[in-house]
Amino acid sequence: MLSLLALTSLLHAATPTSAAEGEPRLIVLVSIDQMIPEQLRRLEPWLEGGLRRFLEAEVWENALLAHGFSDTGPGHATLGTGTHPSRHGVIANAWLSGETGAPVYCVGDPSAQLIGDPRPGAFPGPSARNLRVAGLADHMKALDPKAVTVSIAGKDRAAVLAGGREVDLCLWWNRPIGGFVSSDAFTEALPGWILDWNARWIGRTAHVSWERLDLDLEGSGTAPDDRGGERPGDRTFPHRAPGPAPAGETVELGRWAFSSPWIDDFVLQLAIEATERLQIGRDDSVDYLFVGLSACDTVGHAFGPYSAEVTDVLLRADRGLERLFRHLDERVGKGRWVAALSSDHGVAELPEALQEGGVPARRYSLEAAGAELIDLRKSLDETFGEGLLLGASWRGLRFSHARLQELDVELAEVEAFASAIIAEAEPLERVFARTELEAWNPGQLGRDPLLDLMARAYDAERSWDLAFVFRPWALFDTYGTSHGSPWPYDRRIPLAFLGPGHRPGHRHTRVHATDVCPTLLHRAGLSVPEELDGRILR
Repeated sequence: MLSLLALTSLLHAATPTSAAEGEPRLIVLVSIDQMIPEQLRRLEPWLEGGLRRFLEAEVWENALLAHGFSDTGPGHATLGTGTHPSRHGVIANAWLSGETGAPVYCVGDPSAQLIGDPRPGAFPGPSARNLRVAGLADHMKALDPKAVTVSIAGKDRAAVLAGGREVDLCLWWNRPIGGFVSSDAFTEALPGWILDWNARWIGRTAHVSWERLDLDLEGSGTAPDDRGGERPGDRTFPHRAPGPAPAGETVELGRWAFSSPWIDDFVLQLAIEATERLQIGRDDSVDYLFVGLSACDTVGHAFGPYSAEVTDVLLRADRGLERLFRHLDERVGKGRWVAALSSDHGVAELPEALQEGGVPARRYSLEAAGAELIDLRKSLDETFGEGLLLGASWRGLRFSHARLQELDVELAEVEAFASAIIAEAEPLERVFARTELEAWNPGQLGRDPLLDLMARAYDAERSWDLAFVFRPWALFDTYGTSHGSPWPYDRRIPLAFLGPGHRPGHRHTRVHATDVCPTLLHRAGLSVPEELDGRILR
C-alpha cells in the first residue's frame, strides 16, 4: 500500500487542472468525532497543518449542539441536514422499537446489503432510510444532478448521516473484514480502486508500532501517558498492532486500526484518491466531500480527551488534513473550495482526573441499575398488569402502548408511577415523560433549558416514553469516558471555516451545529432551503 505522502505525490504527477478564479466548486465538511473545542487552543503551538488553517481562518467560539442526546448518529445528522433531531429523526445512535422493544440502529436497514464484504451470506447494510429530511448531498443533487457527492468515514453512521440518501460514493470501515465497504443503498459494487486498496492495507499495518510523534509537548495540557481510569492493559506508548491470524483472519487487526490514528489516515488516503478518480471540483458543478475522522472518539473513549493518545491522534490529523488540503489547492484550485471543521459531540474528562480537581464525578454500576429495572418491572406488573414495560436502555423506558389499551390504562398514569420510583435512583437528575415532551412548543424556549434540549431530541415514533437525564459527570463505564448527556461538556463542539467568505480572526458568539449546513451552502453560492433550523453565519 502506498503511503499517504507517496500517493499524494503520484496523483500530483498527473496532468494538472488549472482552476480559474471564480465561485467555489467544492464543499468540504470535516468532522473530528468527539473533538472538544479546547483541543484547538491547547495544541495551537504544535499545529502546523490543516487544523492550523482552520484556527487561523475563522473560528466561531461557543458552538454547541442544541439537542439533548449527544451521540455520533444525531450529531452527524444535524451537521449534514441543518435540522434538529426532532426534525431529522435520528434521536440517538439507537432507540427502542415501539412494537417489540428491540434496539433499532440509527442507520440500520434490514432491506439493504453490505457491498464489499466477501463473507458468505447476506449481511444487513446501513442506509439513510431513518433520516426524515434531506442531507447536504440531497440538497446539492436537487440543485444540480451532475454534482458529485462523496462521504468517507471510519464509522458507518458518520458517513451515511453526514451525507444523505443521494451520495455517489459512501464508504466506511468494516472491522470484521478490515476494509472499506458500502451498501446497496448507495452502489451496486465497489470501484476497483477501492478493492485494490482494501487488498493492500493489511501488509502495511500488521505488526506496526504506534509511537507518539517526537515533540516536546510541555505546556500542552496533555496528561501523563499512564493514569487512573484509562483502559486496562495496553495503556502506554508504544501501542503494537497485532498481525493477521494464520488463516487470514483480520478481525483483531481491523479493530486495532479502527481504534488508532491509522483509521484517520486510511480515510484521508481514500478522500485524496476519490477526489482524483471522480474529478471532484473540476467542472462547473459544486461537489461535496465529507471526511469523518473517528480516531479521536475510538481512542478517546479508552484514554480520555487530554490523554497522550488523543493528543497524538489530533496532531496526526492536523498533518493528514494538510496533505488533503494541499491536494485540493493544486487539483481544485485555491479559492475554489470551502470547508468547515466541526464535531458530532463533546465528551467528559476521565472521572478520576475530574475528582482530583474537585469535580464530583463518579462511575456507577450497570449491574445495580439493572437490578433496579427488574424491581420496577415487578412493581408495574403488580400495579397495572403484566407486559407493560416493553424495553429499557440507559436512555429511558418504552411501554407497550398496545398493552396499555388492553388494560385500559392511561400512559400518563404509568409515566407518573414509574417516574416516582425511578427518581429515587441516585445518579438520576431528571426524568422526562412523553406527555411532557409532546406538549412542548418553540414558544417555550428559555423557560426550561433542559426541557428545550430534550424536546429537540424528541420524535413521536422513536423516542422513549420516559427519557433519563443523569447527573453531571455520571458515567456507567468501568473505565475510560463517554458522552451522550445534555450537559455542556458533552454538547460543546469546535466550529471553523476555510475558503471564500471566511474572515480571519475569531468571532465570539453562540452558534449551533445546525448552522453548519446552511453556512456551507451559502458560501458555495448555493441556495439555502428555508425550512432548515440553522442559520447562515455571516
